[in-house]
Amino acid sequence: MVCLTQDDSELVRLHNVRGVVRALGGTEAVAAFTKRSPQAVSNWIAEDRISPRLFLLMSAALKEHGYSADPSLWGQEAAVI
Repeated sequence: MVCLTQDDSELVRLHNVRGVVRALGGTEAVAAFTKRSPQAVSNWIAEDRISPRLFLLMSAALKEHGYSADPSLWGQEAAVI
């Protein structure tokens, strides 16, 4: 379960993997950042799901760029406190 704070409400919310990848600079940039292949990133987009292991890394990067994303894209559940 992921807890969202009020600070997160000021971020632009993304609801699909394609939006996450675009926000982080595109397929090549995300592949380099996550140390995965461009094909893996393309597969995430096609499946609209990212490996749960990358949730914290990518969520932090999104926040630095002014975005947040639905935790379910990583197979996580969100709890708002």
